[in-house]
Amino acid sequence: MKLLRYGILLLAATFSGCASINKHDDTDYNIPVQVVSWSQTNAMHVAVRNGSGSGFWADNDTFITACHVVGTEYMYYGDPDGDGESQSYGVFEVEPEAQVSNSDLSVTLNLAVKSCDQQTDIAVLKRQWLESDSEFTALPTYLAHPNPEFGEVVYGAGYGLSERLHITVGHWQSTPRYEEDRPRPRFIVTIPTIFGDSGSPALRLHNGRVEVVGIRQAIRNSGQGGVTHLTIVSDAMDIHIQIEKSKQ
Repeated sequence: MKLLRYGILLLAATFSGCASINKHDDTDYNIPVQVVSWSQTNAMHVAVRNGSGSGFWADNDTFITACHVVGTEYMYYGDPDGDGESQSYGVFEVEPEAQVSNSDLSVTLNLAVKSCDQQTDIAVLKRQWLESDSEFTALPTYLAHPNPEFGEVVYGAGYGLSERLHITVGHWQSTPRYEEDRPRPRFIVTIPTIFGDSGSPALRLHNGRVEVVGIRQAIRNSGQGGVTHLTIVSDAMDIHIQIEKSKQ
């Protein structure tokens, strides 16, 4: 069932001329035009040497994605402490830059990786201004805090399994997840998410304005026939914090 669902989503994304709109929860939601317009301009496919993911513009020269999209953990066996005792250990290496593009490839830019925080899994990238890309302008991104209420409709705009934008619908789950190695909690949304959506925004429409309420980081099995519907996100305050840290 999971492979079938992924296959259908991939076909829809591959053969769509721009964004494909995917629905969830057996509810007849219409994707608001504001969400579609924002996503087609701000949501981007992210490509690095060892993989790809998704991301979005926070402002016209600041781009956000997941840290694990632009970084790779390598496992080694040796003596990292120099004490004569061999052990396995991991080294996390961050790519110096990433290429971002939209569905019709009218925008393709090389961005420098400014910061990559493993605790929050948020990376901040900066646009390298060139004369050839001066015509591109991102829409304003509003980072919403506090978080949405339980059950509130949220949207996802990602490039999972393809280089085509797909917009999905789900709901916010208000129970936070606290983990020892993270300074702030993470949350759960029911937005359908597939591999390659990492780093993409979780959105809501509030008073007619599109707001980013977090970024998608991981997926987990919901226990419902093996179909993955529950998605882990870091909330918008994490993004605020990492953007401010990258300026220091």
